[in-house]
Order: sequence, then structure tokens, then C-alpha cells
Amino acid sequence: MVEYYIGQLDDPTVPVERTLEEAIHDPQLFVFGEILEHKRVQALNSILVEKVRVMAFGTVREFFSKFGTSVSEREIEKKRKLNVLSIFNRNGWVDVPLQTFCDELGLDQQIDVMRLLISMTRSRMIEVRIDERKGTVKAVDINVFRDVDPRTLDQDMEKFKEFAAHVDRVVANPGAFIDDNLKALLGLISGK
Repeated sequence: MVEYYIGQLDDPTVPVERTLEEAIHDPQLFVFGEILEHKRVQALNSILVEKVRVMAFGTVREFFSKFGTSVSEREIEKKRKLNVLSIFNRNGWVDVPLQTFCDELGLDQQIDVMRLLISMTRSRMIEVRIDERKGTVKAVDINVFRDVDPRTLDQDMEKFKEFAAHVDRVVANPGAFIDDNLKALLGLISGK
């Protein structure tokens, strides 16, 4: 995913500001280091560069204090999601108190944290287990979609649909079903 934006930055005909705006608003991009290190971004003296930096490495409070009324709901949600990833990274994946999320995400109630975590789980960004009795969260898996390329997304979805059609078939012989689908999956992955 980040490769797409690096390619845009490498193209001198594409405005840097437009690329940064797209990156900030891309719901699947959560990796900004390479973008911020790009020579065209570093040469730009803009509030937008600072916004990307704070989005990537700052806190929710810093984001609000620097950009307050000029941030959209989508930007706030994305910043909170980035901070969820940071919280798990800093505190480990096990038994992180819900109150930690409230404090760091600028949310007043634990139910708001749970809604955000459920939203992230539904989008398959993370997998968590919420223990309401203990008031803690355990991260099971984190996936920030680093390998999705928007230029080939339609083709990849078609390949996935083909494979899913194989999986949906009911067959009498489970061994043959596994063999056929394994071959189909390998063929889809290799592009044959």
C-alpha cells in the first residue's frame, strides 16, 4: 500500500500535497515513515507535512491541540486506530486495561473504546478479545494491510472469488476436495 504513495511522490508531475491528503484519508494505510522520509516531502514546508507526522507518531491529544477544528471525523478515527496499534505495541498484547485506551484515545467511556475495537476487528485490521469483567483487552492478531496494492485490487478480488467458489462446492470425497482446492489455491497464488 505505501508503495503506491511512494510511486506518486517519485513522480514530479503529481503534487506532493495531493499525495499527502490521499495518504491521510486512505482507510487502509497505517504506515507513514517512508512517506515522511521521501525527499519531496522533506523539502515541503507545509502544515500538511506536520499533520502527517503527528498522525503517524503523535498522540490523539497532540493531534487535537495542533489541528483541532480542521480535522475531519475520518482523520480522528484513523488517528485513534493508529494509537490503538501503538498502545498494543507499547503495553504488550495481553491484558491492556480499557482505561488505558480511554485515556490515550481521548474517549470518555469504555464502551466507546469497545466500539472502536469492534470496528477494527470487523474490518479485519486487528483481532482482539475484550474481557469486560476484568476491564482488559488482549490482541490476538494485528494486520495493517501493508501488502494491498490498489492498482491490482480488482484482479486480486477476482482471484479470491474464484477460489471461494471452489471452497463453496460440496463434494462427496473430502480428500479430493482438499487436493483440488489446494491446487486451485496454488494456481491462483502463482498466477497460473
